Amino acid sequence: MLGHVRGRAAEPLHEEATDVTSKTTLTKQVRAFDVDAVRLSLEESPDLLGARDERGRTWLHLCCGVDVRDRTDRGPSLTLANGGSGAGGAP
Repeated sequence: MLGHVRGRAAEPLHEEATDVTSKTTLTKQVRAFDVDAVRLSLEESPDLLGARDERGRTWLHLCCGVDVRDRTDRGPSLTLANGGSGAGGAP
């Protein structure tokens, strides 16, 4: 489950079939709090670290926008929010 973003269900994102991580794939990983996948994706495509969406939001904004009230393990969200993706900064 991707959780809820500002009171509405997160829309499923489609992965693109490429050798390089896409913003769409990384968005899905961040919203799912998949720390290991985010780490690998940013190692593969470090230029995505500074990417912003069409509304100017960073990976940190997307991570913090996921409603965690229904999650029992909030550790991965905190790891990502604190820059623990291993990419040298917040996702």
